Amino acid sequence: MVYCSSHDAKQRLIEHVQRDSVDGMRLILSKEYGNDVEQAALYLRTITHGKCGDTLAHVACRCGSLNVLRFLCEEVKCLLESQNYDGKRPLHEAAQLSRLDIVQFLIDQGCQIDPLKRADWTPLMLACTKSDLEVVQALVAGGANTRLRNKDGWTPFHISCREGHVHIMSCLLDISPDAWNTSSRNKRTPLHTAALHGQLQCVKLLLTRGRYPPDAADNCGTTPFMDAASANQVAILDCLAELQKVGQDDMVELLIDLGAVCSVRDKKGRTAYDLAKNNGHNSCCQLLQPHNMEN
Repeated sequence: MVYCSSHDAKQRLIEHVQRDSVDGMRLILSKEYGNDVEQAALYLRTITHGKCGDTLAHVACRCGSLNVLRFLCEEVKCLLESQNYDGKRPLHEAAQLSRLDIVQFLIDQGCQIDPLKRADWTPLMLACTKSDLEVVQALVAGGANTRLRNKDGWTPFHISCREGHVHIMSCLLDISPDAWNTSSRNKRTPLHTAALHGQLQCVKLLLTRGRYPPDAADNCGTTPFMDAASANQVAILDCLAELQKVGQDDMVELLIDLGAVCSVRDKKGRTAYDLAKNNGHNSCCQLLQPHNMEN
């Protein structure tokens, strides 16, 4: 039976993990177990922390404690593929918090590169919620699949688009030039997402390297143009409208008649102008009103 006599020993061990202090951990273990290295190691492997049931490896990865992680791996033989209650493994934690040295260490140790946590998120997907390109590149170099989808149908590219990380989007497009050609389970494209969230530079990149029909609708009949209008994203509406003047690619032919784009209605019968007006976005209304079919 694994036993630790001190009631606060576990908490103090966790604090040393968070501070990346292997010496501090050794001191506590020496007081509790003396020279019984096997029992001490067994105890460390059984510790869980917090409501998610994190192992010490999870804590070390989250805190960037590389020295402790090496100790846990090499001397304690902790399982680097252990999952917490959310299905997250240590690599998920390191990727999500942009711990490049930890990510590389786990890859070098042969950890699975595309494990799925709850809702089918991979470490690469979590990395794409942040702006650290080096972490994304390390995961891709380690064999991460850039085309996997989570429960909602989102790919790493779609996620980076939502967050406005143009540099990561460009990297993923360099790897897979058709990465833009994706949609979620409810048929929302990266262009929908960028338009709704006001990610102007992402919209420009998508229009430059992708081939989206501007009237492409999601399951609710909403187009990217409608998303921009409903969210008062005037700059993005201007960007979409400007395409008719500059003649970019074949897609511009679909935007030549801006009035046709503005006349598209969602499943509730609303145009982009209606959505802007309903939300009180006067600046958008001024831009769209000349093309509103009812005026």
